[in-house]
This record gives sequence, structure tokens and C-alpha cells, in this order.
Amino acid sequence: MLKGLSQLTIIIPTYERHNLLLRAIEYYKSWNCQVIICDSSESKYKGTIPNNFQYIHSPKSTLGNKIYNALENVDTKYTCLSADDDFLAKNALSLGINFLDNNKEYMSVQGNIIEFKNRRNKIQIKPVVYLVESNYGYHINSDDILRRIKDSIGRQHEYGLHRTFVTKKCMNIVKEIKAITPVNVSFSLISSIYGKHLNLPVFWQARDLTRYTSFVALDNEPLYIKEQTKPEIEDPYNYVVMNWKKYLLSSDGKKFKNNFINETDDIIDDETFRRKIFDKATETLSVNELSEKKKIRYQIKQLVPQSIWAVYTSLRDSGIVAFYCRAKYKHKIGYPWSSSISDKDWQLMSKTIINHRRIF
Repeated sequence: MLKGLSQLTIIIPTYERHNLLLRAIEYYKSWNCQVIICDSSESKYKGTIPNNFQYIHSPKSTLGNKIYNALENVDTKYTCLSADDDFLAKNALSLGINFLDNNKEYMSVQGNIIEFKNRRNKIQIKPVVYLVESNYGYHINSDDILRRIKDSIGRQHEYGLHRTFVTKKCMNIVKEIKAITPVNVSFSLISSIYGKHLNLPVFWQARDLTRYTSFVALDNEPLYIKEQTKPEIEDPYNYVVMNWKKYLLSSDGKKFKNNFINETDDIIDDETFRRKIFDKATETLSVNELSEKKKIRYQIKQLVPQSIWAVYTSLRDSGIVAFYCRAKYKHKIGYPWSSSISDKDWQLMSKTIINHRRIF
């Protein structure tokens, strides 16, 4: 039995994807940790809930609210979010807990991420190398709060291992917030204020490349990705912030800012400085305007014929491309193709994926 997992609660948010819950439950049901499923679907999940699981049904709840509600049932020292279509690595979480136990100035850790595509005869895997990810070698270790925020804002910390009090603070500032993007931003923002972050050289997570859910923008413009299957029931709260300047002028954005200012008064006495931190962080998001560029790219995609798009995605997710990406990371520590421990974790994941192919 791996050390430390009894100190951990994994939280899995979900919406109208009960077929994916079957897969997640099989994977985590034998773990020596608590797992909470927070489900905002219209109807309850009717499958079996294992002893180490809790199931919370909160229909029509926002992402922030349902995670907040789940945290009211958490008494463990550490928490980690997992998407319902992804997998966390058991050995990595154990190492992460050990690291945080021995490094009090760190609030969160993560590790190397791979993507997988469940094809007919084989599961293709490759490293995740997107700039917004918490990538290989990523380390936030400055003693200056503003520097830590500058280096981390916009990066994806939400699937890292966090001290539970940090996760609770993240959800306190997004309680009653309707958009999902502030939930993501809150993790890099809050964890960087309270301490440091490290990407350990270990295999952390496997992400499913298949798109199961569509997103809508703040102004209700669909962000339709051509290869995804449009769900029968759209999540009314499943929208992203496409323009931070516009969002911060909305009632939702103003509430997000006020929540942040009120929540961080225990570590920063000066309210003016708290406002400065928030403004600097969101200014960075606005200046980058990655969201606006994404919006343009999505709009351009709609002009591409479906037949051409299908050829593109087939090549993008092909075994040749996956092989090339793995080759570039051949000697990087902490991937299934470079570490026997990581490969052991991946084999457990792939076994579960194969067992549930028939569901999809």
C-alpha cells in the first residue's frame, strides 16, 4: 500500500456523463483514499457507489458550487481534482504527498501529463506540451508574491495536488460564479499567493483526447469543436470567459474580484495590495488575450469542410505523430515510456480504458 493516500481526497466533477463515471469508478474503487463525485446532472447516477466513494447530486449547480459542496465533506490534508474522463497516477500522488509533507512552503505539486486517444486496435499516447499546462520542469519558487503570480497566472494548476485549505479558498472565491474559467484561474492565483508550486519529474495524469462535451462562450456563442459529439443536454453553466476585460465589468466578474479580496485578507493585510494583485493577474490574462485568439481560431474552423477536418484530426491523432512526440521526450524522466513505475501506472489506466471501450 502506497504511503500517504489516506490523507487524500480526489474530487471528480461531472455533468451528464454517467458513462464516464463507470470508467472512473472502476479505476479508483480500490484506492486507499476518499473519492467524491459531485454531479450536477438532471438525474442521479444509478450505478453502484464503492465504499471509498461519496456521491453528491446537486442538479443545476455551477462548477464552483458543486466542488465547494464536495469540500464540505472533506477532512483530509490534501485534495486533488480529476476530470471525469481523465486518470490520476497513484504513485505520483503518493510522491506528491510526501513532497508537500516535507516542504511546507509549497502549496501544490503536479507532474508530467500525457494525452491518450482510444483507437480501435490500440491506445495512442503522447506527452502534453501546451504552454498553458503545468509542464515538465515547471517550477514557481520565488519568495515574491507578485513574481509567483506573474509566472503562474493562466497556467493549469487545477489538476495538481493541493493542500486542502488552498482548495477551499479557491472555491470560496468562485462560489456562485457562473463561468468555469474563474474556477481554473483561481488555482494558479490562490496557490501562488500562499506559496510555491513544483512539477515533479513523475507521470501525473492521462487525459482523454476524445471530446465529450461542447462549450459556449460568455455571450452564448458556441465553441463547437468539429470532432466532438454534441451532448443531448447542454450545461447552462458550462461556458468560458472569452474576453476578460468584458467579463470583469459584468456582475459575475465583479463578484469574482470581491470574493478574492475578501478571501485573501488572512495573508495580505493591505486591501489596496490585494486589489493590485488581482488587477495585475487579470491584466496579464487580458494582455495575452489568448481567449480572443482562440475565439477567432474556432470561428475559422467552422469554414473548414468536415471532410478536410476529419483528415486533419486523423493525422493529428495518428500513431506516427504520437511516436514522434514520444521520441522528443524519450529521455525525459517520469513518463510511461521512460520509467517502469510510470509504465505500471499507465498499464492500470489502459486496462480500465480497454474494459470500457464498449460504453463509447
